[in-house]
Amino acid sequence: MTAATLRRAVAIGIFTVSLLGLLPLVLKEPVGLAAAAPADQSVIEVAPEKVSLTFAGEIDRDSAHVTVLDADGRAVIAGRPVVDRYEIHQPVSITGSGGYSATYHVRFANGAVAAGTVAFGVGDGVPPRVAGGHGGHAGQIDPVTMTVLAANVVALAVIGWKLTRRRPARADPPT
Repeated sequence: MTAATLRRAVAIGIFTVSLLGLLPLVLKEPVGLAAAAPADQSVIEVAPEKVSLTFAGEIDRDSAHVTVLDADGRAVIAGRPVVDRYEIHQPVSITGSGGYSATYHVRFANGAVAAGTVAFGVGDGVPPRVAGGHGGHAGQIDPVTMTVLAANVVALAVIGWKLTRRRPARADPPT
């Protein structure tokens, strides 16, 4: 085996291992909020006893939480959330009409994370306007991070190309 062949084999091996390392990130099943009761931006007549959130993936019981707040920012939760595979049920103690928001942060069995807010009104209440995200856990992707990731992909491609290209054969030096 020549040195060039060895270099080429090492480069292909490194490239293959890099791709296999990225494969789990690409193949994760999509997860997220599938349904909510009360529904997002709905107005209901009677105060619910619980807020139920249904997700598209199986929930990790130990890392899921829901906080339900009234329009003044006071918590109205009445106990611990009950996690049932794809659903979270958060008992609440809502005594009056008004706007309420349920903010969730959920880790799924496949490692993915979902976070967000569902807003609803009770009686003559209007659902509060809520900004996307949950304490920095969700929302837009940071452009600096995306730029650095793209630069890494380009650098790996250039290194792989340089390691695998053929070099011209050297001519014997004149004597």
